[in-house]
Amino acid sequence: MDILFAILLLIATYTDLKKREIPDKLSIAIVVLALFDFHPLGLLSALPFFIAATLNPEGIGGGDIKLTAAVGLAPNRHD
Repeated sequence: MDILFAILLLIATYTDLKKREIPDKLSIAIVVLALFDFHPLGLLSALPFFIAATLNPEGIGGGDIKLTAAVGLAPNRHD
């Protein structure tokens, strides 16, 4: 599952660099994958990005925030 997670993140990175957008399908795929081993406190990782996007809407896009929230759902692999 970790390899699939890494592949999805690499695809999101590549697409963001090339098109300056992260497709919703990638964020949804990461959420679905994360739901197999979910920790709700991980959503807090998106909070700083949400605040930054609110304060400077031209700096961080909605796709970045959605991707961060999706990644925040993923379990902590350093347990």
